[in-house]
Amino acid sequence: MRSVLVFLMMGLAGSAFLLVGCQPAGQPEPETPAAEPAAPVVSDEDLIRQIGDAFTAAWNAADADALAALFAEDGDTIVTGGHYEGREAIAGNYRTGFDSVYKGTTVAITTTSLRFLEADVAIGDGTYEIAGLKDAEGNEMPNIKGIFTNVMTKVGDKWLITCSRPTRPIEMPGTT
Repeated sequence: MRSVLVFLMMGLAGSAFLLVGCQPAGQPEPETPAAEPAAPVVSDEDLIRQIGDAFTAAWNAADADALAALFAEDGDTIVTGGHYEGREAIAGNYRTGFDSVYKGTTVAITTTSLRFLEADVAIGDGTYEIAGLKDAEGNEMPNIKGIFTNVMTKVGDKWLITCSRPTRPIEMPGTT
């Protein structure tokens, strides 16, 4: 009986060897997936400058929630009409504006300077221009041009606006 078992085991091993050797010729080896290319490294400065692009896109789409999402949870802004603290208040302010004075407007933003106070805190200055304003009768109004200062903080790998101070420069009396 023992010789029968040995014979069967040798036969199975030989069959397995023959099967491995009987692969069809010319068949390509299975491909191993190529490694994903490494994502490009984006600098903190570039990430902060992208906030301006995201702000412009959200404003031009009249998306108050997307604008507020650019702010830290406890972020704030002081604009004509008030001081808005927290994302909900900021979104509400933009929502009100898009339903009234800013309805149908577009904005263009340019970041003119960026300074890092710490690795996770930066100050950005720039200009903005709001176009497409209309008065209560629907007549076109001049564009609003202004400047802004934003303080941004890095939370994880994302930069958020902690406080925003847009303003409109005025000419001082007697300087014209």
